[in-house]
Parts: sequence; C-alpha cells; structure tokens
Amino acid sequence: MTSIANPVFVLCSALLQASGPGLVLPPTLVGGGEPVVAWGAETNGVSAGVAVRPGPPCSATVVFRIAPKALAYGATNRTGRIAPHFTGTLFLPTNEVCGPFILRDASGKAVPWVTPSALLTNSYPPALSLTGVYDAFSGQYSIYSGPGFPPCSLGVGTNLTAPFVLTNYLRLARSGRYELKVWPKLYKRVFPKSDLTRRVDLPPVSVSFEWTKAKAKTH
Repeated sequence: MTSIANPVFVLCSALLQASGPGLVLPPTLVGGGEPVVAWGAETNGVSAGVAVRPGPPCSATVVFRIAPKALAYGATNRTGRIAPHFTGTLFLPTNEVCGPFILRDASGKAVPWVTPSALLTNSYPPALSLTGVYDAFSGQYSIYSGPGFPPCSLGVGTNLTAPFVLTNYLRLARSGRYELKVWPKLYKRVFPKSDLTRRVDLPPVSVSFEWTKAKAKTH
C-alpha cells in the first residue's frame, strides 16, 4: 500500500457544490461585484481556475472544471489493490489548499509566509492510497465521516472547493495590488476501482487583485 508522505492532516478542501445553474463564486471585489475566475489551460479535460475575495478576510477559491474525457483511463497495467467502496476517478489533495501557491506584491516581491508548509512539494506526494487517506483522517475525525470527508472526489462539470484564507498563510501588511499564483493538483486513479492514485499537475493559474488593509477598530 502506498503511504502518505508527510501529509498535512487538515480536512481536505471539501466540495461545496457541483456544476449547475446555481453555482455561486466568491466576488473578487470588496462589497460585491461580478465574480471573476482566472482560468488556466486545459490539460486532458481538466481546467483549474482561481477566484479571490479580498475580504476581509482575504480568501481564495480554487475551481476545477472537469470534462467527461478526463475520467477516461489510458492503457495501463490494471493490477494492484482495489478499493471499490470509494467512488470517483479524480480526487482532491488532502491539504486545505489544492496546490502550492505564492503571492507577490506590485513590485514582484514575494509576500513572506506565516505557514511555509503550504509551499512544500512533499505536501503533495506523487501518489496516494485512497484507503491510506481515509484511515489517516478517520483516526482524527472518528465521530464524522460524512460529506467532505477524505478522499474527496470530483465529478464532471464545475467543482467549487472550500475557500482558504490567505492571511492564515501570508503576512499581508500593506494595501496594494497583488498577484496570486497557484499550482493546482489533483489525484487520479491508475485504473477503475484502484486504491492507488497518482498526482496530476495542472498548469499554474495567476490572478491579480487589490487588497486594502483593514483599519483597527477604536473604542
């Protein structure tokens, strides 16, 4: 069984809702505005996008657009452990964020980290065992195993993941224009019902936004 290499034991980015006319994305402007998603290039039927809500709090959401062809399997060795009780072909990473990211200010300087582990590549191992993921999380969340519990699969259409708060990871100190760059990642089964999944590295996605530091409250 493939083990999880240096996993980040936080509840994975749970799917908030699947595709359909009711899909609502976070606004990219403070106080409202039309939602805007910056999309990356399609790779084998999968496109990833990022939307930012400057806040407060300043949060970002990764969006995955899945075409039917993304669920197809190529010619591969179909031997190995199976896990038919887990449904789906594509799965989210076990991290709160669906890929490493970096934030730069208008001068191109990287914003310093509060939690550098979000950028570590070993937080996204080359392969994951679905059973291993489930067992690792069930040991910590023994009371709950409902919707959003890892491993989290994605379906055909638009899949919106839970937002992550940038200020939990980055030391945002000055108001101004910023560019967020994310390297989205997914995991795909090596064959139908396989327990083993392999990492899918999608093209990076960049989105620019204005951020205004909140004024301290006076009493």
